[in-house]
Amino acid sequence: MASKVAAKFVSYRVSQVALASHYTDKEPVVAAGSWDEGPSNRIQLLGYGPKLDAEGSPRLLAVHRCHGDVMCLRFDPIYQNLFVGLGTGELVAMATTAEEEPGSNNGSGERQRPRLLRQLGQGWRPSTDSFGSGAVSALAIRDGWHALAGWESGRLVCCSLAVEVPDGGCSDAATLRPASGCGRESVGLDSCCVTGADFIDQNAACTVNSMGQLKLWDLRTGLGQYDKVLTVAGDPKAMHCARRHPAQPHLVATGASGGCLCLWDLRQEKFPVSIVELDDGHVTQVEFHPVQGDLLFVSTMAGQLYAIRLSDSGGGGSAALTDNPHLTAVLPASQKLPVNSFCLGEDFLCAGTEDELLYAAAGVCL
Repeated sequence: MASKVAAKFVSYRVSQVALASHYTDKEPVVAAGSWDEGPSNRIQLLGYGPKLDAEGSPRLLAVHRCHGDVMCLRFDPIYQNLFVGLGTGELVAMATTAEEEPGSNNGSGERQRPRLLRQLGQGWRPSTDSFGSGAVSALAIRDGWHALAGWESGRLVCCSLAVEVPDGGCSDAATLRPASGCGRESVGLDSCCVTGADFIDQNAACTVNSMGQLKLWDLRTGLGQYDKVLTVAGDPKAMHCARRHPAQPHLVATGASGGCLCLWDLRQEKFPVSIVELDDGHVTQVEFHPVQGDLLFVSTMAGQLYAIRLSDSGGGGSAALTDNPHLTAVLPASQKLPVNSFCLGEDFLCAGTEDELLYAAAGVCL
């Protein structure tokens, strides 16, 4: 499917990747995080040029060391901040502003400049976390600083974040915390590990958990009680990820154990519109293409990354997966170890794997 795929050995197990530039950028920047490097893991910013396989590509723009595994990475294009969920249970924010270089200019041909990957204050965890909630296991960011986060214990928090300095304190005492004057943080507790989260719109969100439940939340009433719970008929399968459609927020894709991919219409009462068994590996991530919303990308622990074209299910703003969808493999057949994470641009894809490889692909539109 992709017109070109390039692989880069990075010498660390890539747990998370996120597009750290606008999805239309022709020279994208990718944030990549690691896990299982010991107490200190890394986050890198990598710049890709027009030629993915050129010598020196990708270019290392910045690196930051952090305590704990990198479990979640989300980039906010409004303020160009990177939000990181750690295995320690902390959520941190980082600025990704570019450094000025001698002789640089603002023309369209400007090469990518080194970045300042700087942590904004101390990390934050919920005020109700005295008992310990485990790792951050799900994270969604909306409108710059509005976060929905889930933890292994089932803890859920939705709030607007800010970097604040205590009265009379210095900048070194700054900390990431719920913003003052923006309403209290909404706190809830699921019955098991929260494995995925996404905002549906300004007033609604969805989460998935290890019991195989897709839960809908009315943010106007808080996270004390879910609004609706959706399940797959038969034996429950742990869900691992969820993502809403970019233009039709009532459509949500989820991935589960055993290669189970589901497409849900949230206007329906209980069950998914369609279910497809992809392969034997758990689905690690699902993403709709940011422009071609009928194109769905799915990665699995079997080392696969598929592109799937959705079909029209009869109008009404709905879509479905055919019973035997055509699966277009994005990565080479030699890739066997889990694809842990990937990110999408308009015509670019980057995937991070368990065997310490970053794959970059151009021409990802079918």
